[in-house]
Amino acid sequence: MTQTRAKSEQPALDKATGLDTDEVLSRLVKLGHLDVVAANAVITDLRAKTNSATHLATTPEAHLTPIATPDSQLRPAPTPEHSENQEDPKKLTPEVKEQLLQTLKARFHKNMHRHPEITWEKVEQRLSEAPESKLWSLNEMERTGGEPDVTARDAKTSEIKFEDRSAESPIGRRNCAYDLASEREAIRRDYKPISNAVDFAATMGVNLLNETEYRAAQEVDQLDRNTRNWILTPEKVRNKGLARYGRRLNGYTYIDQRNPNFHDPNRAFRASLKI
Repeated sequence: MTQTRAKSEQPALDKATGLDTDEVLSRLVKLGHLDVVAANAVITDLRAKTNSATHLATTPEAHLTPIATPDSQLRPAPTPEHSENQEDPKKLTPEVKEQLLQTLKARFHKNMHRHPEITWEKVEQRLSEAPESKLWSLNEMERTGGEPDVTARDAKTSEIKFEDRSAESPIGRRNCAYDLASEREAIRRDYKPISNAVDFAATMGVNLLNETEYRAAQEVDQLDRNTRNWILTPEKVRNKGLARYGRRLNGYTYIDQRNPNFHDPNRAFRASLKI
């Protein structure tokens, strides 16, 4: 479903220029000056502050208004506030890094049922030794609404595994097809997804959860009661023109498969990252 303005609503206009802010941001995305997630965040903020008649819907998925962009601009990109400099875009600023660590620490202690035998000191040490690119990927999980948390630690290698644990599908990744082929088919049918799960995850430097990981996550936390998430689909299934997704339905973990170009404001993907 694509969100549209109600007939009684008017575009959010900039008082100085009289321009439609949605249109301006959409053009910036198309020109490559702004990524989709950042544009949607700006739109939400502007609409919250404006005194015009423009209002956001009250449903959870309505907080993200999809912007249709060319295929070349559908991938998430680092924005200046998340980069140390343009020459090394995958290096977090000290401020962003500190905020990320504080967020992860608070979430870790709040949800000890996910990692009862792991201490934060071991996680913190591992993060302090992690390559900048790994921290950038972890921050992308956080920035796009995944709320990553520790789910496992390898005793031999000390490797820490993070997985998305947001109650519903990550809001910054919603409205996407499964892979590039299905995304192109969706665009051909004028569905206009913001991206596709496989390439979105690759750009972030993370992995889609597979069925085993998704079921294990549902055993620990009851997730996706109102939303759906694509999961890594076996090649033999994908070759049949299908892709798998998961959700929680009537108290059970529900895995199904369907046309991979299908997307809606609720459907995204969950990811994992090993550091």
